[in-house]
Amino acid sequence: MRWLISGYQNMNSGFNSVWMFSIFWFLNGLCQGLSWPACAKILMAWFPPDNFATVWSILSTSINVSGSIGPLFITTIALHYGWRLGMIIPACSALVLAVIFTVTLQEDPSQFGLQNYQEEHSGDKDKSINKKDETNISQVTSVFLDPFLFLLGISYLILCGIRTCMMDWSHLYLIEEKQFSPILSSTIASSMEVGGIVGSIVSGIWSDKASISPGSVSRVKCRLNVARNFCFGVTLSLYLFVHHMHHYSNEIFVVLVGFAIGFFVYGPLTISGVAALESVPGHMCGAASSVCSAFGNAGGVIAGLPVTYLASHRGWHQTFVYICYLSLVSLALFWQLGRMQCQLKQDDTKDKTS
Repeated sequence: MRWLISGYQNMNSGFNSVWMFSIFWFLNGLCQGLSWPACAKILMAWFPPDNFATVWSILSTSINVSGSIGPLFITTIALHYGWRLGMIIPACSALVLAVIFTVTLQEDPSQFGLQNYQEEHSGDKDKSINKKDETNISQVTSVFLDPFLFLLGISYLILCGIRTCMMDWSHLYLIEEKQFSPILSSTIASSMEVGGIVGSIVSGIWSDKASISPGSVSRVKCRLNVARNFCFGVTLSLYLFVHHMHHYSNEIFVVLVGFAIGFFVYGPLTISGVAALESVPGHMCGAASSVCSAFGNAGGVIAGLPVTYLASHRGWHQTFVYICYLSLVSLALFWQLGRMQCQLKQDDTKDKTS
């Protein structure tokens, strides 16, 4: 359904005024945002916990792939055939994929005689618990108010803000403050996308390996320890970007720094999504995913107008210094999260044993 509506909105975006374009583009983003909780539920049903992070990381890289190929493809079409056709072709592709997915995609593997891994992820042995209404507002409120998930959401917000700032403003910062050429500054953005693809997959595989034999340490804490290690890399790579990258720097060094930023930023983003899903009872994983996504979107919003306002008063260099400081905050949050546990799952376990 998300693909159908999103495709329809894209088609309308090619034919209307600026106001209508903005409205339909907002609806397009809204429909795409609704898809992630559903994707999370499906993956948790089909794949066991031992390799769930790897599968989730592969799904997450779809953002990087589309971010790398999409603009080039659409720009080529727009230059030769007009911008409207550049909107209509992706829209028609989304509509075709929507029909294919509606026919072929199945939510419950038990319908085909396969194991449903949902209860292994959540620890729910009473399957009736998973039949609770996932759209209940009280569940979303409970997830939002849980201290563990709230801090996880804040760390996700910071990382999404850093990612958006680097993707949207690093190009301008390098040209205006560091006297980079437009071509070399664009290379940074491309290397970040490539690093994001590799970082997402590596973080998923690493966190799965780390959580196979956790002993007395929970699976989620093992994953968060991996995310904390990635955050060290975020701080280091941002420090190199702000203080040691100049227009006369070696091009290989410039590309490697951009790759490192994408690699280390996308790693904890992937792990945070997995940790949010595995920290709650099974019937709340949709709510956990939606709340985590909401924090991430808030980070993207903050990286827009508020960051430009800060840059207009403090300058781009000082703004990116503040972004580097924010990476230290995310590191501290992941360190604290490693010492906490989601209260919702503890309460759910007590309810089952009582």
